[in-house]
Amino acid sequence: MEGPIAAGTWTIRTTCTPQCVAHVTTAPGHGFTAPLVDGRHTVTRTVPEGVTCPSYFLGDNGSSWGGGTHPVTVRQWWDPVTLVGGVDFLASSAPCGIPNPHDSFTLVKVG
Repeated sequence: MEGPIAAGTWTIRTTCTPQCVAHVTTAPGHGFTAPLVDGRHTVTRTVPEGVTCPSYFLGDNGSSWGGGTHPVTVRQWWDPVTLVGGVDFLASSAPCGIPNPHDSFTLVKVG
């Protein structure tokens, strides 16, 4: 992965009645659920500010075009034992596109 590594905090609470589901809080008032499917928690969701496009200059007069943040639809999964997961970036309206459509991550248990 190029560039700085983004870190965030997820608070995960798992319930297993009758099916195991991870209830994930990503920020106050934001989160998602990820059912356990074939041994890993899986979810497809939209991340509102998931792609950041850089500002750039266009044309002879150097008109500046702001990059900004844009929503992205992702498919995420992780193994509840190893805490290793992955993400596929599926679609975004970002004018800069999605430079790397796949990434991996490791969750770290705190406490």
